[in-house]
Amino acid sequence: MTTKTENVIRVSKPELKIIFVCEMAGQISDGQWENAEPHNHWQPWCSASVEVATPVGKNFWAAKNTYGFNYGELLDIVGERIRTKVALWKLLGDKFADEVLFEDHWRVPDGVAEYDAIVAGKYGNAEYSANRKAQLDEMATKYGLTRDVLAKAESGEVYSDKQLRHDCWQLMMECRERI
Repeated sequence: MTTKTENVIRVSKPELKIIFVCEMAGQISDGQWENAEPHNHWQPWCSASVEVATPVGKNFWAAKNTYGFNYGELLDIVGERIRTKVALWKLLGDKFADEVLFEDHWRVPDGVAEYDAIVAGKYGNAEYSANRKAQLDEMATKYGLTRDVLAKAESGEVYSDKQLRHDCWQLMMECRERI
């Protein structure tokens, strides 16, 4: 990925920022749209900073401007992971989002099954598993990320599939705007 530039994407609410930063930027560069044309379509999007501010839109020209963030097939694959991360923000707050989700969201387990595997020491080799367990312990102490909180986030009670699908549609529309 490239370094950050003056490219900015403004979205109307924190849920949209989490969706873009934690999932859709990666889908643009290395996932759903990695083979889209032109080949460098991903660069302005993935080098942009994302802010919650108005007016909404992007301050850059993009060769590709029509990513279907609300595609059912895409959300069937990554929706639960996105929904869980948004729900964790709702449960744990802005500090968790700023220091974990927007800095290194891959530290957060996708769900209880991954959490349990890490705690049991069955997540990769022994050294990697120990490092992941230490990260979980730190997030529990610093932010309150426990197995119970993760289970609640994963359940869909805090942030539903319906809300996710609407927010992905809203993100798609806001990203098409030019500011």
